[in-house]
Amino acid sequence: MKIDYEVYSCIPEKGILEGILDLHRVIFDTTEGFIEKMHKKPHLLFIVAFEGSKVIGYKIGYELTNEKFYSWLGGVHPDYRH
Repeated sequence: MKIDYEVYSCIPEKGILEGILDLHRVIFDTTEGFIEKMHKKPHLLFIVAFEGSKVIGYKIGYELTNEKFYSWLGGVHPDYRH
């Protein structure tokens, strides 16, 4: 299995965002309000793990101050945890 990682300093494009939302739904059983919450966070940073084009993990954080970064939310698809 080959896992690739991409870093985004803003909300990713539609296809990747949909993959994140699908994974979020698998992990947390909902996506209610998730996109709205993203839009309220300053200077978002996404790290996304892929197997091929499939999103299998993500981590999202954002700037609290010039000196503090908050690690907000993330998860890994259950089939890829070990």
